Amino acid sequence: MGDTGSLLGNWTIPTPSGGACDIQVGRGTATVANVVPDGFRRLVFMAQPTTTELARRLEDAAIRSGADTQILTLPDGDAAKNLSVVDRTYRDLNALGFSRGDLIVAVGGGALTDTAGF
Repeated sequence: MGDTGSLLGNWTIPTPSGGACDIQVGRGTATVANVVPDGFRRLVFMAQPTTTELARRLEDAAIRSGADTQILTLPDGDAAKNLSVVDRTYRDLNALGFSRGDLIVAVGGGALTDTAGF
């Protein structure tokens, strides 16, 4: 994970608490330092079957930094493009006790990031 790969973009997104979250998009850019902003201690990594191993590495690093984490694996491709996946994901988040003050990290793309942002 030391290779920065190809950075496609870097954005700063304001958070509801008045802070900001830096977002990097690109292959090989994920490290726990730029995935988990300061102040977040509870997070869910949403992954696809093809990105679960990366999510596990990020989760391990987040746990070492004191975060309470979970991984939710969503289906790939067209199988993820339906409201039953969103419904199941919301039910899983609710069962974990997540609220708007917690963080969701999407590890993947396409329908996964659509669901994470929804």
